[in-house]
Amino acid sequence: MSRADSLAKLALEHQTSVWGHWALLKMTYRGWELCDCGAGTRGDRFRDVIAHVEPFLSAHADSPATRYLQFALAQAYETWWSLSKERKVGEVPDEWQRFLPGADAARKRAIEHYRTWLAAYGAELDDNQRLWLRHKLFRLERDIDTSEHRYYCECC
Repeated sequence: MSRADSLAKLALEHQTSVWGHWALLKMTYRGWELCDCGAGTRGDRFRDVIAHVEPFLSAHADSPATRYLQFALAQAYETWWSLSKERKVGEVPDEWQRFLPGADAARKRAIEHYRTWLAAYGAELDDNQRLWLRHKLFRLERDIDTSEHRYYCECC
């Protein structure tokens, strides 16, 4: 069993432990990718992040990893929406069209998660970080692409 497989197993099977919470965060930051980028797996990792993090946050809102997972979840939704705005995603013509279904709902979820995160943790940000996040929200609220692609890999 590879290290990534062990980490995923810990994240999925031990969600009541602190170690399971941190393993889930680590896997989320990896986009739930079990192998190195370029290994031929599909690049839209935002779907796995959303599928794993949404139920976890519902069940474990008091986790020490919550603040990081909630921000990552907002980025995953923003990635989905932003990819639907791109007219060239990777090397495949019209690839962006497959991201259209659900994209506006994803934009709204990204806004919701960023606002919640900002209300809870915004006081800890410096002025530049707060400005950056408000600018991101401004663009999301007006349906202006942010080019956030954290949970999409173009090399796959």
